[in-house]
Amino acid sequence: WAEMSAYTSTFGCKRARKGGDLRHSLARRDVVSLSRNYQEIVATMGNLPPQIVAELYGANIEPARWPHALLALGEWAKADAVSLAVHNFESGAGSFERAIGIPAEALTSYQRFHSRSNVWLADERWFPKDRTIVRGTDIVDDADVRSSAFYLDWLRPTGLFNHLFAVI
Repeated sequence: WAEMSAYTSTFGCKRARKGGDLRHSLARRDVVSLSRNYQEIVATMGNLPPQIVAELYGANIEPARWPHALLALGEWAKADAVSLAVHNFESGAGSFERAIGIPAEALTSYQRFHSRSNVWLADERWFPKDRTIVRGTDIVDDADVRSSAFYLDWLRPTGLFNHLFAVI
């Protein structure tokens, strides 16, 4: 599975990366993000409709299917944005491999600058293993997020806030 965030949910299959031992805690992790009120998602995550699971696995086999898979996931979650992202906890660098609902300039600025100030991804201990689901509010409370440079410089201008992460 992947990492979810709401910009806020992450789904997917773990993929081998050159030079990286995926069992190591600092290995890159794939992340899917969804934006919405996600309490219902957390409660029903284990009950993903089989068609969405099939879409996600199909997209791993045939990358051209990612937009459709992310759209299906976003519709199910009633999310404004869905993404598959990668975050390196050692360097703080992150990027979106696939995304819908996030403007292209926001994707670029996240990779170049803002991934390193992502308040939710500052501490790897919240993402200890595959198939972990974590709400953004479990990591950092809303007031601290709103007072962060990440919120002021990236989240607010992008129109995203609530996050749900699923490690895959």
